[in-house]
Amino acid sequence: MSSIQTISLTGVRNALKSLGELVWGDSSKSILPFIPRPIRYLVVLLLIVNARSFPFTWHYRMFSPVAFLRLNWWIVRLSGQSKEKWLDSRQPIGRSPFSPNICKPYKSWASPDESDYNIHLSNSSYAKTLDAVRLNCALECFLAFFRDGGWIALGGTHFNFIREIPIGASYEVRSTFGSWDGKWMYVVSRFVSKSKRATVAKNETKKRLQEAQAGLRDEAAPSTSVQAGIPSPLIHTPAAAIDLTSASGSSTPAVQVVSNRALDESDDEVLHCIGISQVCFKIGRITVPPALVLASNGFGLSNEKWQEIKQLRSRRSPDMKAQGGKSGISMRELLKGGWKDVPGEDRWWDQALAGMEEERVRKLEVFSRLKEGVEGARAL
Repeated sequence: MSSIQTISLTGVRNALKSLGELVWGDSSKSILPFIPRPIRYLVVLLLIVNARSFPFTWHYRMFSPVAFLRLNWWIVRLSGQSKEKWLDSRQPIGRSPFSPNICKPYKSWASPDESDYNIHLSNSSYAKTLDAVRLNCALECFLAFFRDGGWIALGGTHFNFIREIPIGASYEVRSTFGSWDGKWMYVVSRFVSKSKRATVAKNETKKRLQEAQAGLRDEAAPSTSVQAGIPSPLIHTPAAAIDLTSASGSSTPAVQVVSNRALDESDDEVLHCIGISQVCFKIGRITVPPALVLASNGFGLSNEKWQEIKQLRSRRSPDMKAQGGKSGISMRELLKGGWKDVPGEDRWWDQALAGMEEERVRKLEVFSRLKEGVEGARAL
């Protein structure tokens, strides 16, 4: 062992010994003899309990993924690996924005400093956690947009608290893209935890939904009791499944939509909260349509089309007029407002997401009503 290593180990031992004397040593021999031992124990306990609320802890939880991503990028560059392949591997090429696992689950736990007097996760902690969830999801799905100079603005957050998360319990947040319009995108985040007690509740939910679906089939088919003028008996159905048509006006029973959402979690999981984030995409002060951002990051694109999109990013000095306003534009100029000059038949981003248009419109009706309701509260 070198002399430098010996000196370093000696310094660490001395520091730990001094810390031990400060906390557990005799009051007359410690560094701070005027502080009684019980108070020192209490101070250490408070520091441990509130460790996740220390200064800059929130910043670490938020931006550590950015730092690790940067570090990974520098390792790729220094090791001589293909930067292009590494960037392509982090893009959701060909995927649907409505994929259930579009973002990796964000795992956390209800620490004492994030819990309230009811001994469960504080309402404000859901929003605090969702800050990190959104950034992690954005880094996974919109890395190319950030490289183009874009950023994401939060326009609003809506929470529906269903069940509490007890103190000390671990949970994870699963995020999906709900829908989008010409300006806003809606991100749905579900706070879920494992629970053996949830099995009974989930089985009961399954039973009620199956009864509701069976009742709908019975009503759709002619029965002897109805033909004889005898009203069919009422069945117990969930309140959300009473309306039998979907928001798009189709004949799809709404109870089927409810069942698909209610049973997203497995039988040993419980849904605690749903958070809906309303975000928009920006280049400077300019708003970029979500459809363009999605497609420019690879959603819905084939590998051949993705290679064409990469050529747009390689252009640094575009001349739109010389190229007829179509093929000569760079990606950055396209995002900064050049998309307005592209004819409808040449908007490749709309074509890439055309197969998802029906689902987008159907879901957008739900989120639009939520947005209108909140904005309508301003006039009250």
